[in-house]
Amino acid sequence: MGELATMPIDKVHTVLWTLKSGRKRYYYYVYRGGPRFYVSDGRRVDSGNRRLPSDFIRKYEEAKALDRSRDRTGTLGAAITLYLKSKKFGDLSAPSQATRKRYLESFRRMELNGGRKAELAPLEVMDLRSIAKFITKWRDKEFAHSKSAADQSIAAVSAFLTWCKKEGRLDFNRCLTIDPVYSKPDEPVLWTGDDEKAFLAKASREVGWILRFGKLTGLRRADLITIEITAREGDHFVWRTSKSGKKRVVIIPIVPELDALLSEIDEVRRTFAVAPTTVLFNTRGGKWTPSGASTSFDKVRADCEITATMHDLRKTAATYWVILQRRHPKIITDQDIIDMFGWTPNTLRKMKRIYVSDEAIINTLKEG
Repeated sequence: MGELATMPIDKVHTVLWTLKSGRKRYYYYVYRGGPRFYVSDGRRVDSGNRRLPSDFIRKYEEAKALDRSRDRTGTLGAAITLYLKSKKFGDLSAPSQATRKRYLESFRRMELNGGRKAELAPLEVMDLRSIAKFITKWRDKEFAHSKSAADQSIAAVSAFLTWCKKEGRLDFNRCLTIDPVYSKPDEPVLWTGDDEKAFLAKASREVGWILRFGKLTGLRRADLITIEITAREGDHFVWRTSKSGKKRVVIIPIVPELDALLSEIDEVRRTFAVAPTTVLFNTRGGKWTPSGASTSFDKVRADCEITATMHDLRKTAATYWVILQRRHPKIITDQDIIDMFGWTPNTLRKMKRIYVSDEAIINTLKEG
């Protein structure tokens, strides 16, 4: 049977329980009816006027901060909602807003002590040093499929915490103590022929189309999954890019390999009662969502242990087209590549240096 005891720290509630063995066990709660944060066997932590253990004080402070507040206006979830309505967030481009919001919505569901959802915790929890371990655990669990996505998730949360700090809502940005998981390679990472074969053997038809279409067009993910079939004008695609806020136009030539892929996709398109209007679509004939496309793509990539990412398809396409230009300089001009990737002449020169190393050219020519 348990018996009540008292505790000198204000509001902390202590309960003594005698085990079947006769041994005494003490349970400590933030307040009567509140969350338990500590257990000690044999004797109370404050018996004999002893100094309270440092881990007892630390766990008490953490539990008190993590306790659900009756007033939800000061919660993490409320602060995220305010940030998403702020001018700082509104100044971002539409694709950047969508990406950041996706990570922050996931961050709301991050689990804290006792399985509590982060969005219900008081915002000041984000000032605790120990919060970094919860953020890191959330990142590693939710974005284990992609190192770049893992780092982007931390960047999104860091931007939010920086805004909170500048608004006077927090004193620290604990994300600044978290090391990135992705390190930029010395040489650009490109999709090899072996990578492509392994990926296509494992992927569904629709996920495989993402790889094939991306490699031939060099479009970024946001444009890969949103480009409409109406963008085709004869032997070219003409499309306003998402990253530029639909201000910059790219012109993508439809080479025989791409034309064959489009015909293959169109055969499947015609099987749906309502034909998809985007070039690419999922197994149900619906538009890909950014998260759906990335998750499906990265799952196959991880299963095949492929280092190159969806983002690297653009680099691979750039390499492919520059190599084609070297083979056929009278047919493919710098302006053709500039129009295709939406680059300036200076950017093209830079990209040739970055993406098209001698080794990349030799390997690609061998595979060709």
